[in-house]
Amino acid sequence: MADSAGNRVLDTGSKKPERALSQTLESLSGLRTLLGQRTELQALDVVRQRVWQRDVEARIEQAVATLPEAAGPLNSQGLVVKSLVALDQRAPEYLQHLASYLDTLLWLEEQS
Repeated sequence: MADSAGNRVLDTGSKKPERALSQTLESLSGLRTLLGQRTELQALDVVRQRVWQRDVEARIEQAVATLPEAAGPLNSQGLVVKSLVALDQRAPEYLQHLASYLDTLLWLEEQS
């Protein structure tokens, strides 16, 4: 009987740190939620942004590279490529914003 009482004390003692750890983790999670902080690293966000920018730049370069050589002055693909090149020269930030917007529209179309 003394052994069972001792075991209960040991069992309770071993569960106490686990319970304290889980309460601490729950408290930290709640604190992050209250403060509105992300749980992922900021460096991951920077990497994600750079990959997105590279992807947009690659798509723009691909569109410029696919310009047909014998395109007439009213060829729609040629006009789009010329406008992309002009926009890249005058407002590259807006071109990236436009490409992102168009990419989102294409994704939404694929989802429906």
